[in-house]
Amino acid sequence: MDIGIPKELTSAETRVVVTPMGAYALARDGHRVFVEKDAGADAGFTDEDYEKVGATVVFSPQEVYGRAEVVAKVQPPTVGEIELTREGAIVFSALQLGAQVDEAVQAMLARKLVAIGYEIVEDERGEFPVMRIISELVGHMTASIAGRYLSHYEGGRGVALANLPGIPPAAVAIVGAGNVGITAARSFAALGVQTHLFDHSVVNLRRGEAVAPAVVTHMAEAPNIGRACTYADVLVTAAYVHGDRPPILVTEEMVRSMKPGAVVMDIAIDQGGCVETSRPTTNHDPVFSKFGVTHYCVPNIASAVPRTCSYAFNSNLKPFLAEVVALGVAEAARRDPGLRKGIYFHGGACTHPRLCDLFNLDYTPIDEALGG
Repeated sequence: MDIGIPKELTSAETRVVVTPMGAYALARDGHRVFVEKDAGADAGFTDEDYEKVGATVVFSPQEVYGRAEVVAKVQPPTVGEIELTREGAIVFSALQLGAQVDEAVQAMLARKLVAIGYEIVEDERGEFPVMRIISELVGHMTASIAGRYLSHYEGGRGVALANLPGIPPAAVAIVGAGNVGITAARSFAALGVQTHLFDHSVVNLRRGEAVAPAVVTHMAEAPNIGRACTYADVLVTAAYVHGDRPPILVTEEMVRSMKPGAVVMDIAIDQGGCVETSRPTTNHDPVFSKFGVTHYCVPNIASAVPRTCSYAFNSNLKPFLAEVVALGVAEAARRDPGLRKGIYFHGGACTHPRLCDLFNLDYTPIDEALGG
């Protein structure tokens, strides 16, 4: 197959999903890999790095999208990119279609694209391997980012994330005990921070306690979250619903109750966010203040460490991409139930029931769309 690796257009997006070693593996197996000029530059991969392993560097998005039977990228394609894509092509991306606009969804259907969202592709254990490692990376980054914006010089409360003798430590509340939340809880607790973890699932909270025994766990009911807002120096929201928009768990009233200079980190903003006062920001302009509370709402947090993140994408996406280009999407999806669950669209049909509900589309079961 012909595989296209475009340069990302999204503001401050620095990552690439296929590294030179990933391109080498694809080229070795007989596929042609077209990499748009400077697609990997921000992650430290030069055009020469790709050419040395057998990839072809092309010089425009029109060329990379026009040639590719399979497009692999980080961010969801824009409407303009969709219009450049070959009809019926396969698009691998963190599509997050639950947070997309209707125009992009309709454009994908019109082009009869096979849209595979690797945020909902599952492995044999029912986990989400591509996004899990990115979630863990983001969780590790959360404490250092929070510490920065608590600084007086960043408009914060002037509170250190450290446990010092005779001085009460800072308090953090984390809503959502998934991979991001639990990893963040471990990072904060390791600094001696009073760490409170909230979730609707006792099983998830038990996992959090196992990873970080010092963490205090709570059920994620509105009164408990509201109370946490009054004492938290940092509030992290990381409640995800795979293939859907997350619920609003922190209301404007709760944000108003927070301390001046406290920090809200809405990690779920890439799917629409969990905080009523949130709006997407960028790594170039990451924060804004609302009611005296600093809001950090960057959808692509891990693009701040693009080399590490690109390696993570490459290694975890590789098995799924390899089986699609080797077998074709229909046969790969028949053999791999986890891959099949990651298909949002196929041949002009919506195969994801919740997405159909969100955009008032007719639902087609995936087996029917694949031809039985």
